[in-house]
Amino acid sequence: MSKDEIKEILLEDVNKKYEKYEVIEHLPFNEFAEGKSFDKVQVHSICPINGKHLIIFSGVFSWENNKLTSLDQDYYNEEMEVFAYKEYINEETGTKHGLNIIVANDW
Repeated sequence: MSKDEIKEILLEDVNKKYEKYEVIEHLPFNEFAEGKSFDKVQVHSICPINGKHLIIFSGVFSWENNKLTSLDQDYYNEEMEVFAYKEYINEETGTKHGLNIIVANDW
């Protein structure tokens, strides 16, 4: 998917909460996050449904010292293609450096 296609998906009514994400040329997660640390990475997947694209929460992991660690006992591919992201802090959950990413179906 191109950057313009991703931007259009983020503007669909059902996906409005993602419209402030930074859209990038897709990049494997391990390259995108190389040398960075995130105590929580929340994965959101683009799912085509009935001619629209629904973005759904898919799971969570941490990334430290270029190593992915599942936080929900699921498996994640560190080479999943990242199309958009938004960093965050959430003091209530103890997240000091969090990241939300939007991926296709290769997580």
